[in-house]
Amino acid sequence: MTEHAANETIVPATTRDLHEVVENYIRLRAITSPGNQGSIGFHRSLGFEANLVADYNGPGMARIVFSRDL
Repeated sequence: MTEHAANETIVPATTRDLHEVVENYIRLRAITSPGNQGSIGFHRSLGFEANLVADYNGPGMARIVFSRDL
């Protein structure tokens, strides 16, 4: 088998593997304060999940953490 033929065999499997990694591990994230209703509404309209995280920025400083899979 030539090197070129071997590469043609390997690349599709590698591409599939890479796609699985990207699909399973790439997430977009954003952060805002709990009182920023404009930001919360905007991110939710784009399909982000929103979670309140207590003490994110230190004691008593909660933040909304948004996440979305690509």
